[in-house]
Amino acid sequence: IGGVLGAIFVRCNSYICRYRNEYVLTDKQRLLEVLLVIIGFTCISFLLPLFWNTCSSIPTEVVQWTEQERQLAGQLVPLYCDKNTQYNELGSLFLTDGDTAIKQLFHFKELGNGQDDSTIRSSALLMFLIVYVGVFCITCGLTMAAGMFVPALLAGACFGRIVGHLLHIFDASHAGTYALMGAAAFTSGITRITISLSIMILEATGDMQYVLPLMITTLAAQYFGNLCSEGMDEMKIESMRYPYLVEEEQLGSGPSGPSGSYDATLGCN
Repeated sequence: IGGVLGAIFVRCNSYICRYRNEYVLTDKQRLLEVLLVIIGFTCISFLLPLFWNTCSSIPTEVVQWTEQERQLAGQLVPLYCDKNTQYNELGSLFLTDGDTAIKQLFHFKELGNGQDDSTIRSSALLMFLIVYVGVFCITCGLTMAAGMFVPALLAGACFGRIVGHLLHIFDASHAGTYALMGAAAFTSGITRITISLSIMILEATGDMQYVLPLMITTLAAQYFGNLCSEGMDEMKIESMRYPYLVEEEQLGSGPSGPSGSYDATLGCN
């Protein structure tokens, strides 16, 4: 699923890039686009938690939590809520930096055996995921340093955490494990990175027991993503009309498609 979602993301972003290459040409237009995206996402980040209008109690039964989990619980955002006893779930997702939000999704334990007995509920995760992926798709290729790796991990972690909540009902499993796999799957579906992505996530977790499931997840995401579309880097190269080396089997076959038109420039013939 992560590979397919990543491929859909790449396709949607390719349409946005085509529009941007056609209509956003001058420096003033690029600056205006950046300002509109920043203002729009800032308004969303403050208005959605307001309309969410739900305050959750800060976890108190944290005896079995690790010190890192207690510190992460202390970073929950009390937007529009009592700052001493409550926090806003959507506010905690939107107004926390990406690194902290990813750690929270990886490490937070469930508070009970039900789907809604969690630190951040599935409904809040789903709402954040839809909005965040939409904005993320727009900012990829924007004239600003918005990044791609951390947002992809965060979006995938939200998706994986939702799956973890569903499975938590049946076997009381730790939803953070599924958030980890979801982050790997969605990121691999976008970038088509496998081995290096698995190693980076393993270094971040420091737990070698996830080697096999991470490798299976990234390989499956890459395979199903390739069935649906090219990776993000290949799409960007073609949309920007940059020269690149063609596949070995294409050499000597003459111009065929975008890559063939660059053979003479690169001396491949």
